[in-house]
Amino acid sequence: GLGVSFPEASCHLLMRLKPEQRAALLGDIFGPAGLNLSVGRIHLGSSGYSRHFYTYDDTPGDVALKRFSIDEDRPEVLPVIREIQRINPDMFFFSSPWSPPAWMKDNDSLCGGNLRDDRMDVYTDYFVKFFQAYAREGVRIRAFTMQNEPTANQDRNSPTCIVNPTQEVSAIKMLMPKLKATGFFRTE
Repeated sequence: GLGVSFPEASCHLLMRLKPEQRAALLGDIFGPAGLNLSVGRIHLGSSGYSRHFYTYDDTPGDVALKRFSIDEDRPEVLPVIREIQRINPDMFFFSSPWSPPAWMKDNDSLCGGNLRDDRMDVYTDYFVKFFQAYAREGVRIRAFTMQNEPTANQDRNSPTCIVNPTQEVSAIKMLMPKLKATGFFRTE
């Protein structure tokens, strides 16, 4: 399929349209009489295309993820996604993070830096919480990447994280049993 991404800034602009204008535009993009795009990438936290930088748990050291919340997505991102689901119920959603929470990185910043090996387990829990939170909102994430552009630094101007291939393999090995236990994997 062909698709697009749903950064927070784009959803913000879409929500500024009158409902009938937004419905017409989204129909032109995702509807069967329009482009009929069928794949959508949901950002796991903010990206370089967000109005401000955030993750779903910005509380330093919250290894139990007690402060995890997708509230940043509720005002604009989730309503746009739900509207798209009404237009195209067969949308295939996948997710990508631009950066883990800053406290999971060696530079304590969302911009640049490397994922800390000692935060890998909690980072995989962070993914599971995201998938579960979105599922509770009626949005099924069907695929994911561990990191958007895992070798990009962006000159420390936007959320990024260096994740080396060994870390990605380790994270996937930790994440797979957690996802299986939560029912993330299922046959269609």
